[in-house]
Amino acid sequence: MRARFFRISELITAVGLQNVHEPHVKHLVDELWEIRCKGKDGISRAIYVTAHEKRIVVLRVFVKKTQKTPRKELKRLNMTKVNDLHQNWLKDPEYQTEYEALITAREASGFSQQEMAKRMNTKQSVVARLESAQGNPTIKTLNKYAEALGGHLEINIAR
Repeated sequence: MRARFFRISELITAVGLQNVHEPHVKHLVDELWEIRCKGKDGISRAIYVTAHEKRIVVLRVFVKKTQKTPRKELKRLNMTKVNDLHQNWLKDPEYQTEYEALITAREASGFSQQEMAKRMNTKQSVVARLESAQGNPTIKTLNKYAEALGGHLEINIAR
């Protein structure tokens, strides 16, 4: 199932979200969509919202046991707007700590926001928005930030 999910993710990256349709993705309700995975182990779904034309946020992944997507799974997702999710996540101390780690790493390297922006080939306002948790940064921006600090970006999927 995981391999199928990654294959669909790569398809979305290659051709763009707007060009991927059923059987790979399907609209559910309001802003909720699902990535549809079928394999020898059964059927699974990843419910997501679009954060931007080229970015999605997966809200929930589950194994399907019925023909229709269970309403209880949709009810668990009582927030559908990415900004609402982000603001709610900011209340989580662990999530907030991760954002604060960006500033700590930059300051430990001795860079100002202006110097960081120059190293990232962007504007200081982009760095300020990133560090203040305003908006939703792209993976590309996070990668540039990590590289400007002499590191690399790691993305993990945990269960």
